[in-house]
Amino acid sequence: MKKIRVDCVIVTYNRLSLLKECFKAVLNQKYKVNNIIVVNNNSTDNTEEFLNERMTDTINLKVVNMKQNLGGAGGFNIGFKYFMNKSNGNYLWIMDDDAIPHEDTLLELINKIPQAKPFGFLASNVKWIDGKPAVMNKPMKIGRDSNTNLIKIKSASFVSLLFPRDVIKDVGYPIKDFFIWGDDFEYCTRITQAGYKSYFVKNSTIVHKIYKNIPPNIIKETDKSRIKRYFYESRNLVYIFKKYYRSIGLIREILRYCFICLKLIFSNTRYKLKKIGYIIKGTVAGITFNPKIEKYYEE
Repeated sequence: MKKIRVDCVIVTYNRLSLLKECFKAVLNQKYKVNNIIVVNNNSTDNTEEFLNERMTDTINLKVVNMKQNLGGAGGFNIGFKYFMNKSNGNYLWIMDDDAIPHEDTLLELINKIPQAKPFGFLASNVKWIDGKPAVMNKPMKIGRDSNTNLIKIKSASFVSLLFPRDVIKDVGYPIKDFFIWGDDFEYCTRITQAGYKSYFVKNSTIVHKIYKNIPPNIIKETDKSRIKRYFYESRNLVYIFKKYYRSIGLIREILRYCFICLKLIFSNTRYKLKKIGYIIKGTVAGITFNPKIEKYYEE
């Protein structure tokens, strides 16, 4: 069997302690990666210095230092482009810096690559630090495939996904203009609607060290500095449902955000007006939002 070359993209921003742990875990994989590509989103916590030091003793480390924080979406967009244009890898394995793979996480993905037909992506089984499923990272399952005996999925989060090079060449790159939230949902949906089947690999486990094992919830949000992020959530999701599910999807999302605003009005949440304001701004922006989907071309 021909050697499968896998590159790993890690996107990081101001989480050096987690990056060190993630980096070490990727280096220690039973199935060795071809290159480790780290996209540093203009971190200010000595990340660049750490990576420069590792460049001297890690031959396969490639670092892209950004001059500004492009968000997770922009970071993955840059990482995908680097892989496609500056690597000879067959597959791309991606994760955030707070995702810590076990030593056999990649090996389990490689072992489940379908041989019969091209696939869209393979998704690992994402756990929180207590071993329970990470609720933010549950894939959208649609049933079991009788040919592969794997669970078919429509989408998953950008925490340990394996993409074939040919699929990226076909569908293009993640949308950098999303900044944060929804870029993984859009990209996986794009792959699914292009006709590819994708699968969940239960035995490929990874720990996602997010602060709390809860999904984003603007009503319960208590951190004032995070409220602005919900603008991107509403804008990006309205765009996704408008693009892929047409008028029915658009109407459904608008109604959903109207309902959230009503719940906010009658709730005891803090920063109520600010939250409603960002939801309205994001929803309205999503109606006309039309970001460019960048296609692959050889540089």
